[in-house]
Amino acid sequence: MISKNILLTFDIEEFDLPLEYGDYIKNEDMLSISFSGCLKILDILKHYKINSTLFITGFFGERYPKLIKRISKCGHEIALHGYKHSQKYSQLGKEDFLKNIKKNKKILEENYNKRILGFRSPRMEKVPFDILKKADLKYDSSLHPTYVPSRYNNFTFSRNIEFEKGIFEVPISVTPIIRLPFTWIWFRNLGLKYAKFCTKFSLLDQNFINIYFHPWEFESIEEFDIPAYIKNNTGKPMIELLKSYIEWCLEKDFRFNTIKEFLNQYTR
Repeated sequence: MISKNILLTFDIEEFDLPLEYGDYIKNEDMLSISFSGCLKILDILKHYKINSTLFITGFFGERYPKLIKRISKCGHEIALHGYKHSQKYSQLGKEDFLKNIKKNKKILEENYNKRILGFRSPRMEKVPFDILKKADLKYDSSLHPTYVPSRYNNFTFSRNIEFEKGIFEVPISVTPIIRLPFTWIWFRNLGLKYAKFCTKFSLLDQNFINIYFHPWEFESIEEFDIPAYIKNNTGKPMIELLKSYIEWCLEKDFRFNTIKEFLNQYTR
């Protein structure tokens, strides 16, 4: 029997989201909110004895080197999330974005003390695979094969893991046919029953679920002037939601895995 894998991933980035909606936030607050949320994530993972993949920005990593070392010692996989979350490929261009990734990689590898293989683009923006190849990476997890208004339309892209130009593409999970998303804002707003339904539906034709969250989702962010659907069920409700989801997955004998370890079956 082929095991069903849960690739539980987190984008460990500075909380710059308020700036996108015109609400000012200091750099130290962006970092401290995500730092506090990251500690809560690590406590949850430790409690259930599961490993995860954390995509970390260099800007966050260089300010919390002890945290990066702790993440590494706990057995989690560290991957790249750009240098700053606000620096997108479309703004920087090929050469500058490659420098950005290499800078991010150097910062994290110096603290992680292991080779980093994975990348997820800020805002899930498509980055050419030749750039990732030049940065000596092996996989990308930036594709969300669904439609998100004002963000991207990837409805026709593959839901399966593909290998192209020397890079594995590990897409975020959505359901077959109707491409329902069920990660971060959908997970919090539509609840546990919805997440369970989408998980079971997606596993009908695949052996993995790849979902992601952010550390600031585990902190209360009610004070910020951002849309209600973004801050709904953050803080304690999110902690309880994720715990309940993990417990349900364990009851179903789903296997929690890092992306790196999961991909080993494709390279053997």
